[in-house]
Amino acid sequence: MAVKTSTPWWVSGLLALGLLSLFTGQRVLAHLDAVSGVLTYLGLLLVVGATAVRAWAFQREKGKRRSVERVLLLSHAGVLLALLVYYSFVTTSGQSMLGITSPRAGTVGAVAWLLIMGISLFPLLMAELSLGMTGRDWFPKPGGTLADEAAVELFRVREMATAGLSIALGAAFLLVTCNVAKERDVRKDVSYFKTSQPGTGTVNVTASLEQPIRVLLFFPEVNQVADEVEAYFRQLGDKTGKVVIERHDRMVSPGLAKEYKVSSEGTVVLIKGESAAEKAKREEEAKKDDPKKPARADKGKIPPPNEKLTLPVDFVRARRDKLRELDGEVQKALMKIVRAKRVAYFSIGHGELNDPKTAGLRDLVDPQARTAVFKQIFQLLNYEVKNWDGFGKPVPDDASMLIVLGPGQPLLDEDLKAIDDYLERGGALFMALDPRREGDLGGVLAGRLGVKFDRTPVADDKDFFVARRNDSDHRILVTNQFSSHASVTTLSRAGVKAGIPMAEAGNLVDADFMIEPGQDPPKRTYIIRSMDSAFLDKSTPDAPQGNNRYDRDGESRKRYNLAAAIEDRNRGKKDDNDPAKDKPAKGDEAKDGAEGEPEADRPAPHRGMRALVFADVDIFEDSALSRFGGLQYVVRDAALWLGGEEELTGETVDEKDTVIEHTKSEDVVWFYLSLVGAPIVILGAGLSGVMWRRRRAQRRRS
Repeated sequence: MAVKTSTPWWVSGLLALGLLSLFTGQRVLAHLDAVSGVLTYLGLLLVVGATAVRAWAFQREKGKRRSVERVLLLSHAGVLLALLVYYSFVTTSGQSMLGITSPRAGTVGAVAWLLIMGISLFPLLMAELSLGMTGRDWFPKPGGTLADEAAVELFRVREMATAGLSIALGAAFLLVTCNVAKERDVRKDVSYFKTSQPGTGTVNVTASLEQPIRVLLFFPEVNQVADEVEAYFRQLGDKTGKVVIERHDRMVSPGLAKEYKVSSEGTVVLIKGESAAEKAKREEEAKKDDPKKPARADKGKIPPPNEKLTLPVDFVRARRDKLRELDGEVQKALMKIVRAKRVAYFSIGHGELNDPKTAGLRDLVDPQARTAVFKQIFQLLNYEVKNWDGFGKPVPDDASMLIVLGPGQPLLDEDLKAIDDYLERGGALFMALDPRREGDLGGVLAGRLGVKFDRTPVADDKDFFVARRNDSDHRILVTNQFSSHASVTTLSRAGVKAGIPMAEAGNLVDADFMIEPGQDPPKRTYIIRSMDSAFLDKSTPDAPQGNNRYDRDGESRKRYNLAAAIEDRNRGKKDDNDPAKDKPAKGDEAKDGAEGEPEADRPAPHRGMRALVFADVDIFEDSALSRFGGLQYVVRDAALWLGGEEELTGETVDEKDTVIEHTKSEDVVWFYLSLVGAPIVILGAGLSGVMWRRRRAQRRRS
């Protein structure tokens, strides 16, 4: 049975047409004055006319028809009210007529007219949908019979209109919420934040001190950054028992601030604890520098060795980077006061990674090959970086370490002889080679170190990092095969979680040591190996550079040597007449206690010759070191072992956000987890809910 009303369906259509005409005139064609005016007036005429028809129908009907018309009329009246608010408070002419000057009035008016329009149109739309179009082509005669009353489904019309009103109010709530949020413009940083905790590296450096370090915190009395920094040093003190913390206000303690040259709030001063002998020696040296000053005046005014850190006192600024990297900054400062600065010489002049000016065409192919991050790690360990240009010149006597990074040209015989002489004196060598570069160990260093460099690239089609998503990615193999050697302490402790990439790597093979008869050979340890799925990508007539795929003919899967550590304690021994022989040394030598030499002035203990050889140099580029934190531990632990300071190895805690990298096998796992795993979890949760509801219903019936 059709629902009969006094107005046909097209009355609401006229209203919709009128609103469309108004929108076109006021928004779309507002720049055309004549057209805009015609459309605006036509739209108003249609809206007012449709509303007048609704009012006429409401007046002529009775009973249920009248109630239905009331719902429709209220919706039309709401549309008119919304338009009135729009013209009065939003348009410029309306505001001028009412004398409104406040910009907030326009905002309120804009929100109000949209709200009224929404809560008017939605109920009208829902009511019209419930009434339908059948039997509503023209105006019927006024109802009055029982049959007319029975044909009107007033309940359904009201329910549908109420549902439309609920939808409109929900949308209105979102509109108001968005507008309030825009006006308030409150920003909250919900990114991950955590002040870095003391890493094992910092703990080991602090524990190696004979006297506690004194930490002065110059911050305002109430400051959140100071609380975070103090908590960090308290943790360091709990783990080592060698940290004394003091909080000061620079304005309240001006004498102390002046003594340590603190000029701003947010300064952390790390002071090395001194024994009586250390303090006396320092004061004696100060008196020699300025003998005119009396000794008594010097005492108490010459600050002991110290380093300063500066942090923002504003917590929002400090949390962005300084607090996340606090452990690294503290460790860098500690290394400066634990011992004297050492010197690391970088080889140049042969197209090395750190010397792209002599790399020739390769510098044009790979201009990003730089070593700034590599050098920063050495500077953090308190090394002074210098260059050694070789060409027959001996390695300087003050060299604590010589670093040769991927020479692009063969080293001259004179250079190899100079490096060999340096190793004979008990030097330390960090050398990285590359299959695409011409540099090599040569016969001299191969005999000294007991390893040869095989240029055949190592590839792995099972465990590799995804970069270009083709077969060339097989050359970016990943490995977590680390020995327990001290030069890879941090990675070996981390185990399988510390996989590192090796891009375009060659491999190392055994060579005969060239030693005199009766001498003990050096100790050779392969500290990094590939996974057992790796293979040598040998050249073929069809692919002179290799095809990046495993070929069963001539290629075998096994672990290949990617890095080697060589140690010979017989090299560089001090002779019996050496006055430094009897000086105590930290580490293997006996410690001297409170009356010994200052720690920073002690000679490094005799370690003999030490060398590290890597079959890949690409892992030491800035791009690789910045992306993969594990590679930074390779450099750090290698430097500490070569310098005879392996007891200081450990992790540096950095809470900065890092890019998540996955190997090919990990990508496959995540792909299937998202494709299959997630739907299974959702389906399982749904089935569990349905079964629980059914069991509950059965228990109720029983």
